[in-house]
Amino acid sequence: MTALKWFFASCLLLTACNKPENKLLNKKQELSEKTGIELAVIHKAEQLTHTNAMRFKRWYRNVCIAGDSVQQLPQHQVKGKTVELPGISFLVNGDSCERMVDSLNHILAQKECMAFISDDAYREDRKRVVSVIHATDKYDIIRMQETASGTSVIATDSLIARLRQLDQKYAFDLIAAGADWVIVRPRVEIANWEDYALETLKICPLEEEPEDVAAYAYALKEDKGRILMWWD
Repeated sequence: MTALKWFFASCLLLTACNKPENKLLNKKQELSEKTGIELAVIHKAEQLTHTNAMRFKRWYRNVCIAGDSVQQLPQHQVKGKTVELPGISFLVNGDSCERMVDSLNHILAQKECMAFISDDAYREDRKRVVSVIHATDKYDIIRMQETASGTSVIATDSLIARLRQLDQKYAFDLIAAGADWVIVRPRVEIANWEDYALETLKICPLEEEPEDVAAYAYALKEDKGRILMWWD
């Protein structure tokens, strides 16, 4: 085979070898364009999670806003539908998903991105979905998820207002948010755990009022203030 033939054969081989890599890069570029998440952020997040990024999706639900005149009109209930949101998601180990959220937020804060657990649905592989959105306001996570009580007793904007009151007194990180639940974790030292317990009960009352607030406060202290709040 002549030198020229060897040259063309080598070029064809290199092109064939690069096709899978180019295809993957094209997918990432398309994901970046559709989500508004920088390619560098996608790449770094994939390195940290050791998995490929996918579109951020959640189940469709009607927006719940206090005093919404449109919401009072007859609504068609869509079932079994998902919506694609401007963000990326990763399937990560359920036992370490909160640590992964911390790692992602530490690295991606300079890119004005926030990570959070976006789906706690049971999976046989025990994995959880961690999502990343372009935001500097943690309440954008709740707005994006449209977190509210299923009975519309607490609308999305009302929930944000209640959380802001807690945040002013006990600054917290928003670790997770779903359709009707959030997980918060204090960023400050709690001096009065009973007061902290009472403040959280204002946002998310228990089904039965705790007989011993001190015991409830102690349980929160054992979890370092981390609390899962959910609404029916």
